[in-house]
Amino acid sequence: MQNIKSYPLTSLLVVLIAFGMATIAHSQSILHHPDATASFDSRMDWAFEQASGERSFWVGYAIARQMKELNTLFVGHSYSTFGQQRGRRGPSLEDVLAGRAAMDSDGNERRGRSMRWSSNDGGPVVDKDVAIMLRYSSTNPNEVEEVMIGNVELSFDLDAAPIYWLGSAGDAASIKWLAERFAAHAPTNDTKEHLVAAVGVHQMPAQVVPFMRSVLQSDAANDVREATSMWLGLQHDPDAVALLEQTARTDRSGDVRESAVFGLSQADIAQAFDTLVELANDADDLDVREQAVFWIGQRDEEEAVDVLEALALNDPNEDIREKAVFALSQLETDEAVTRLIQIARNHRSTDTRENAIFWLGQIASERAVEALGDLVENDESTEVQKQAVFALSQLDDGEGIEALVEISKTHPSPSVRKDAIFWLGQSGDPRALEAIEALLTQE
Repeated sequence: MQNIKSYPLTSLLVVLIAFGMATIAHSQSILHHPDATASFDSRMDWAFEQASGERSFWVGYAIARQMKELNTLFVGHSYSTFGQQRGRRGPSLEDVLAGRAAMDSDGNERRGRSMRWSSNDGGPVVDKDVAIMLRYSSTNPNEVEEVMIGNVELSFDLDAAPIYWLGSAGDAASIKWLAERFAAHAPTNDTKEHLVAAVGVHQMPAQVVPFMRSVLQSDAANDVREATSMWLGLQHDPDAVALLEQTARTDRSGDVRESAVFGLSQADIAQAFDTLVELANDADDLDVREQAVFWIGQRDEEEAVDVLEALALNDPNEDIREKAVFALSQLETDEAVTRLIQIARNHRSTDTRENAIFWLGQIASERAVEALGDLVENDESTEVQKQAVFALSQLDDGEGIEALVEISKTHPSPSVRKDAIFWLGQSGDPRALEAIEALLTQE
């Protein structure tokens, strides 16, 4: 284990050996395996031998995962998943294992299960230690009751149960052991989902993908298979992408098909983006198509603008056009704003133009104000003009107020002027109140 093994545990091991580990194991909150070079299976056997007689205990070990320095992952119970959130902070697992802090237990009900990935674009890619914690109430290694996974710098709510810590493990041995536990026996779907997650955090596609395929093609509950799809994308692997596409197109469950689309969105390779585009255009399941469109808008490929504009302009399905317009608005680039303006001005469908206008109204910029004002003045549809009035009222920091004041005074349509006055009244802006007062005085 990269970080933890560097802490001085020699004196602790000497004491344990001198007094006899077997005789004092149950009085220790944490017991470390004395030989980090022993095989993974033999260290597991040691843990169950030492835990004999315990009513509840954890067996834990760490794998190395390449992650951005500020990223964290966590699956399970936590006092504070990312440090200072949700009340008081619990000690990190790293500190607990190194003897710098005691396990935290306040006697209250444990926090609910959580599955989180905190992403941050900053920082270099580094090797980070990820702990895999397995809870037991018997010494049968197949009877896993609970699984928790997370970076060792995070706080695990281990309910004050003893820990038998094995040290670091290689990916191949860990995946094999976890897959066998999944196949042998897992008492609840939550445990099965978390065993899948434990396999999924490894970065060894040659072993992870075949395991995930076996779960997806099994009779496991849909919740378990959904979790499998989501973790597959984090392999960033062509075989994983191919399996996710097959799942998105053909799985028996609509929820699993949609979760496969999410898994594709997490895969940071070009093949995944290309697959999302194909699904957006021709998947048989409309929900899958809509999900693919949405996730295209969450990625930063340059081609995303062209893909979404083409869908917004040409797709025969109104729901897909609507999703494509929304996805364009999420790209937050000047080019995306340009395409939205063009759609708002020129699309053959009034509904699509109104939708583009609505999302322009959520983008505060001089270009948006200009485009919306032009639509109010020149679009042939009164309904489109009214939608543009509403969009002006939604711009941040009152950027549309002056345009609304002018519309309320000069627009040739009484119904459009009435809408402009209404939204001015809703704004509470001093300029709006002044304009309304002037209009009432004139009348």
